[in-house]
Amino acid sequence: MATTKDKTISYRRGGGGKIMRKPVTPRVSEIIEEWLQANFATKTSGAEYIIDAFHALYRRTLADLKGKFTHDELMLVIDVFNSTALTGALAGQQLDIQVEDGLDLDGLDKKWNISKSGMIDKIKTLTLFEIACLEIWANGFWYGGRYENKGGAIEDHVKRLLEEEVK
Repeated sequence: MATTKDKTISYRRGGGGKIMRKPVTPRVSEIIEEWLQANFATKTSGAEYIIDAFHALYRRTLADLKGKFTHDELMLVIDVFNSTALTGALAGQQLDIQVEDGLDLDGLDKKWNISKSGMIDKIKTLTLFEIACLEIWANGFWYGGRYENKGGAIEDHVKRLLEEEVK
């Protein structure tokens, strides 16, 4: 591991090329700080590990979820996450509430031509982590810059989860 002048760190992975590490400064609660200190050599090394590991776990989880939802069900998930703020304390706990409200209060089952009970049953089979990943995936459309690209952006976002490699 080497540090450059701008504090960007590089390291080798499996004999491959260098991977440049960009500086990020997350803020954590006292509870998370204590947990990092108790489980890693340093808070920084723990935070770096968690961020790297989460990306790998997120991609693997979305790949595992391929084929579990139809195109229109995924459109519904994106729809209900419009204007929803994600918070770590509620990770994996918002999807079912958002979907049920969208179905019951806004008639989104009709808009997206899906089975209300079928959609709710599918969500109930998911783990908390799978749900959190779907929440992040839906949030990524609205807040990851895809929404501004208009012209088929939502179809491209859904297609990524249906067919292509998850990035």
